[in-house]
Amino acid sequence: MKVRDLIDSLQSQDPDAEVRIMEQPSWPFENAIAGIWTADAADNCTMCGLSPDDPTHSFDSGDGFDHESDGFKPSDDFTGTHEGPVVYIVEGGQEGYGSADAFANAY
Repeated sequence: MKVRDLIDSLQSQDPDAEVRIMEQPSWPFENAIAGIWTADAADNCTMCGLSPDDPTHSFDSGDGFDHESDGFKPSDDFTGTHEGPVVYIVEGGQEGYGSADAFANAY
């Protein structure tokens, strides 16, 4: 699915409706969405999302966590199997059990 197709699919939906991910057809789960991520974002700190070159980026959060050694992972650590840009919808945790009907009737 392309971003434009997802946007088109969502145009007719209630803008205040919750969006979740349905997974695993044989034992469906519904999951919250934590956000989106792109492979080019892997160049940023995995803890705070800022570039290590950003002057507002703190390499020591004050809680003993060292962003520079513990949180930052360069993009060459990411081994996606795609060609071209990909936007990932990031799962945010199971919210409940889903319905197998979702897989048979997805549009």
